Amino acid sequence: MRDNQIIITGHVGQDPELRVGKSGTAWCTLSVATQRRRRAEGGDFEEHTDWHDVRLFGDLAQWCGKEVTKGAKLEVEGTLAYDLWTDDDGNRRRAARILASQVRLATASPGAARVALE
Repeated sequence: MRDNQIIITGHVGQDPELRVGKSGTAWCTLSVATQRRRRAEGGDFEEHTDWHDVRLFGDLAQWCGKEVTKGAKLEVEGTLAYDLWTDDDGNRRRAARILASQVRLATASPGAARVALE
């Protein structure tokens, strides 16, 4: 296993946005929702939704832009990256995103091919 490897399985929140950069490289953004249980103040467990920003590049981005739609269940593998910036009020901000290297439609048949960034 590589350092900084993350794998999530969840549902796509909206149709992916496919774009082409100035250099001609395709890139795609999407949000994936995952569920986890956590203990509420009263002691009972409740479901909580986490949203993950995912970026894809090249052939993987083109595949995602054509084949993935809102609600699709995806397995995403990649690395976790952080964007750091200072907002207009001078506060330091940080946002996490997954830079995908492999994506698989989780609703596909068990023998379905995984799309990987080579």
